[in-house]
Amino acid sequence: MRLRFFLIFMLISATAFSQNNTQYIDSLSNAVNATNGAFRKALSLEKALNQIVIEDLDFDQFKAQLNVATFNPRMLLTLEAQEFRVAVLKGKEPNRIDSDSDSNPYRGYFLANSHFFFGEKVKALSLFKKIIPQFITLQDTFYAASTYNNIGTLHYINDHLDSGLTNFLLAKEYTYWFNEMLEANILAISNELNDKELSENQIKTIHNKSPNTTNGVYYNNAYHFFDQYYPDRRDSLVEVISNVFTKLSDVPDELYRVLIREGLLCDSMAFELLHMPTHVYFDNAIDELLKSNIIKTEAFTYDVLDSLKRKSGNEKNIYKLAIFNELDSARQFDFIELNKLVASQQTDSDLRELNELITSYKSDLKDSETNAKKILIISTLIILVTILLVTTFYFRQKARVSKSLNEALKKNQELELAQVQIERDMNETRSRIKSISRESLEKLDELKKLIQNLDSAELNKDLLQDLNIIRIHQDGITRFKINRFCEDLHSEKFTPLENILSAKELQVLKLMVLGFRSKEIANLIDVSHQYVNNQRHKIRSLLQDSGYDFEVLTEELRLSLYYQ
Repeated sequence: MRLRFFLIFMLISATAFSQNNTQYIDSLSNAVNATNGAFRKALSLEKALNQIVIEDLDFDQFKAQLNVATFNPRMLLTLEAQEFRVAVLKGKEPNRIDSDSDSNPYRGYFLANSHFFFGEKVKALSLFKKIIPQFITLQDTFYAASTYNNIGTLHYINDHLDSGLTNFLLAKEYTYWFNEMLEANILAISNELNDKELSENQIKTIHNKSPNTTNGVYYNNAYHFFDQYYPDRRDSLVEVISNVFTKLSDVPDELYRVLIREGLLCDSMAFELLHMPTHVYFDNAIDELLKSNIIKTEAFTYDVLDSLKRKSGNEKNIYKLAIFNELDSARQFDFIELNKLVASQQTDSDLRELNELITSYKSDLKDSETNAKKILIISTLIILVTILLVTTFYFRQKARVSKSLNEALKKNQELELAQVQIERDMNETRSRIKSISRESLEKLDELKKLIQNLDSAELNKDLLQDLNIIRIHQDGITRFKINRFCEDLHSEKFTPLENILSAKELQVLKLMVLGFRSKEIANLIDVSHQYVNNQRHKIRSLLQDSGYDFEVLTEELRLSLYYQ
């Protein structure tokens, strides 16, 4: 009976769901059919087709209800491209879609976007350039603007800033509405050109037109603007980002670099990076990870970093991850700092020269309408100067990196020598503590043997009592020596710990740093083995609650400990 009711309930639920879907498809198709005007009808169709994908509705059922007799050629081509739209919006890789030779520009548009998303920038750029004339012929300003915008983005990623700006401006010529992504891209390139006024204007425009935006490109570019010009206001923007994106799974891929740098939502960062598609934003995130101490957290194990290395498509990141995984803990910290050092090298002068070059180029381009010969001369000069700038920048950067690496190697050699000396001092320290205990035990053993050789039982008993008194006295002296010895062992890094740990806990911590095991510590300070274990656990908890990484701290104490 229960099964029957369950099946009836499931049937009713499925029927209701099917009816709701049918009603929704009817409303979408009726809205398209009822729209007048070629542009508005095309826009209504575009929204409906996207909704079909988002809601996973029956496209054939929707298409059957459309009055295609009222459609112009561009709308019919859009319908034919729906399979490509579905594939791209659902993250299908380019090689699972038909070839680039398709004559339908809308299929080409979705395919080029897929190439771009999966890091195949050359294929994407070539295909976008191919379909632009077709959109212009079809008078489809929406897709023409979007395509020019994507071409500009690819040039921007490849550091071809002049070509990127030119295509963004072309996109704006075909845009008769507020295009948030286009405005965000113009913000990105104005940041690169250090055009503070234009960047501020773009931020105000986007904020006023779309105050509740969730556009990751905008927030990424706004972050870098405030970081450069108003670092005191950057925290306010970070707070806005935190309020907009409360879960890491909701964060756009392009914002992962910012989150890593600010240390936001990093609890599941390793998991998200492992499941993120391999594209340019993934490599940006890995590049930032290699400059952040987040990579030293427990989540980023050897196996996780090895998986990220095999997943990355960036040769530099692959090389850096491989090196980082083979270093010990101390050298990993040095490696992170070296990455920060290389990344912080400024190239403002080069960007200013490039900005001036582009401004000059745009001015000359306007004048060139009446003088073709002048265009040729100016273009040639621009190309030569650009090549010279790029070449100069490349060799300058290479020299800086080489110098930094040499200094890092020299520092590593010094650290290795210092570590050998520290190990020698540590062994001597351990030997001194052991000798204190061994000396006391040897004297007690001698007295015990002497007593056992005596004949008188009464005298033997009295001497054993005396021996017990001596042993207690000697143990006290031994513990006093060890206490004094531990007090003389010092490091500046112990000073802040005095407010967290008791004197006894500090003594146990020093012996732990020296490498003594729990049983050895118990014998040295005359306590039980379990007591030492409890103290070790308590010390670890107190330090971690105070924000210390226990393993890192003990290693730093070991390296900095000296006998005063």
